[in-house]
Amino acid sequence: MDIQLRCRDSRGKKDQKEALLQTLLSKEGYDKKVNREPVPLPSAPDVLVYGVAHDTVKMFKSALYPALVEFRQAEYSTSYQVIVKTGDDLRQDQLIIMMIQLMDGLLKRAALDLCLMPYSVIAISRSSGLLEFVDGSLPISQVLSTHSGSVLQFFQSASPQSNAKYDIKPEVLSTYIRSCAGYCVITFLLGIGDRHLDNILLRQTGHLFHIDFGFAFGRDPKPLPPVFRLTREMVDGMGGIDSSEYRQFCSLACQAYNALRKSAGLVLNLLSLMSDAGIEDLSNNPMADADGVIAKVEERFMLHLSDDEAESYFLGLINDCLTAIAPRVMDVFHSFAVARR
Repeated sequence: MDIQLRCRDSRGKKDQKEALLQTLLSKEGYDKKVNREPVPLPSAPDVLVYGVAHDTVKMFKSALYPALVEFRQAEYSTSYQVIVKTGDDLRQDQLIIMMIQLMDGLLKRAALDLCLMPYSVIAISRSSGLLEFVDGSLPISQVLSTHSGSVLQFFQSASPQSNAKYDIKPEVLSTYIRSCAGYCVITFLLGIGDRHLDNILLRQTGHLFHIDFGFAFGRDPKPLPPVFRLTREMVDGMGGIDSSEYRQFCSLACQAYNALRKSAGLVLNLLSLMSDAGIEDLSNNPMADADGVIAKVEERFMLHLSDDEAESYFLGLINDCLTAIAPRVMDVFHSFAVARR
C-alpha cells in the first residue's frame, strides 16, 4: 500500500509512475522468485500467495492511479491479480458489492439468472483496499475504440460462430442481454452515480458489469446524470432497438425490477442497519441524512404501483436513458481528462 501511494504521488505521467512502482517492488524484495512462506490474500482468504511479479505491475489512468498487481500462487505455477487502491474509502464499494450479491440471490430465487459479476472487495483502512481483478475484462470505451464503435463487432471478433444470429455464440449474446438488464435495474435502485464508459466493463463471455462505486445513493458529480447508464452502442450490441434481443432485454429488466420490488423491505432494512457505519454516501450524503437517503432508495422501488404500472414506468426510464444527451457530452469531457493523464 505504501509503495503504491508513493508512486501515485510522484511526479510524471502514468507510464513514469508505473516504472517507478516496478522498480520499488523489485528493490523491496517482493519479487516472485524470493522464497517465502505463503500467506492468504485479505480479499480472497482461500488464495495463498508467495510473491509479486514486479515486472507485470501496471497502473490505471484514473485520478488515484490504482495498481494492478499479479501475485504468484502455489510454487509460481498460477497467478492471482488484485487491484491495490489508496486514497479512496472502499467501504462503500464493499457495501454496494454486498447489495449486488444480495439482489443476485433474490433474482435467482425468482428464476432470473442475470449473469451478474459481484467481484470481491475488501477495505483495509478508511483510505485503502484491495479489489479482485476480473481477468479478460475491458472498459466499454476501449471496446468501442478498437472495434469501430461497435459492441456487436467486438463479440463477432471475440466469440464468433458461423450460422448463428449476428455470427455470435448464442450463449454470449444471451449473457450480454441478461447482465445488461440486471445492472440497469440494480444501479438504478442503488442510485449509482458517475457512470461512464470506463467503469462499465465487458468480457468476451458476454458479461457486462460495473466497477467503481465511489458515488451512490443518488449522489453524482456530474450535472443532469441519467438514472442508469444505457447507451445506443450498448443496445446496438443486442442488435439495435428494433431487434427481438432488445425486446428480450426490456422484458428481463422489467421482470427483475418487479422481482426486487417484492423484496424491497429486506433491502431497505439492511441499508438501515448500515446507516451508522460511516459509509460516505449513506451517512454523510450532502442531500440528506441516512434516513432521508434510504427514503430516496425506497422511492425508486415505486411500491405504490402495480406490476404492470411498474413495468411501464421502467420502460419509460429505459427510453429516457437512450435519448439523454448530457451523458454523451460528459463522456467527451471524461475522455479528454483521461487522455491527459
